Amino acid sequence: MGEYRKEFKSVRKRERAVLLGVCLALMGFALVGAAFADSWFSESKYAYFVGDIDSWNEDIDSWADGEVRVCPEDEVLGDDPCVSMYCATKNPDPSVWRGFCEDVWLGFSMVNISMVEFNYNGKDFYLSGTWGIKKLMWTIWTENITDIAPFVDEMLQIRNITDIAVITYESNINSITDFAAAEFKDADITVFYQTQENGTSFGWGWSDDVGFTLEINGEVVGSFDIIIIGDRYTNIIEVNPPRSRKIRFATGELYVTDNWTEFAAEIEGFGMFSGKVLDYNVKHEPENPTVARTDVNHNRKIDIRDLYLVARAYGSTISSPRYDPDLDFNSDSIINIADLMAVARNFGKTY
Repeated sequence: MGEYRKEFKSVRKRERAVLLGVCLALMGFALVGAAFADSWFSESKYAYFVGDIDSWNEDIDSWADGEVRVCPEDEVLGDDPCVSMYCATKNPDPSVWRGFCEDVWLGFSMVNISMVEFNYNGKDFYLSGTWGIKKLMWTIWTENITDIAPFVDEMLQIRNITDIAVITYESNINSITDFAAAEFKDADITVFYQTQENGTSFGWGWSDDVGFTLEINGEVVGSFDIIIIGDRYTNIIEVNPPRSRKIRFATGELYVTDNWTEFAAEIEGFGMFSGKVLDYNVKHEPENPTVARTDVNHNRKIDIRDLYLVARAYGSTISSPRYDPDLDFNSDSIINIADLMAVARNFGKTY
């Protein structure tokens, strides 16, 4: 009798393994359908949030600041999401000054959303698509003028550099002018000296047509593509590069984690942005109760773990200790192939 029981258990294990294999094959067809299904918001399914960016890449994360917004397109709950984000580096703080700082403003807007999912790969909310990006490089502060060498190519892509203004004291003129002459070989360099006695009052405005219009002591002295200033009291050099209004495009993703408390965005060529969710409005009712019921482990998606739990109870009846009414989807008092098929049909779906 003992041998019979061993053989019986072995047969039942093989049977469950075969059935699980069949279901895995069947779920392949379900996955194909799920991969191409549109996932748009509706009155019963939407997610909007506002977040505060506090980190952007490792180099300058101490100064990163900005926000992200996922809002209804026409301010009506249930409308498709309108996604935007901006990030800027803060002005240098003497307490964290590390010898270099780039003051940058980045604006992002998702121009094409390719995927929207709830409870996706451990994330509360996930969307991906193509971002339109505008980058403005406002100012670079450095203690060594050669630190801006990596930015020279980007400046030249923005504008043909033909005129450079240098506002400085004689004590630090050589390093600045020598660098500018070496990096911008076709540019004319005009030096405006500050004086110890009365200083020099200066200001400027930018336009795409003429570049920087520089005023010194209230008078316009010319138009320039770059303005470089040597500080009177420190060895910090301020570089004002040309402005760019060019829009670039890159793929990326935005997601929320930790029960709607944290978010992150990863954008090709720009790294990762992350921060705290400040407020959110989410409604996510199951559109198909059958899908929700086949989520055996209640992680809001139908996956291999749900199949495993049903397969483990396979063959149990209402009088069996292994029987679980939550796995008997058709309520016929037995866990059988019909229940496995119910999970397989919904495999890959979320709700």
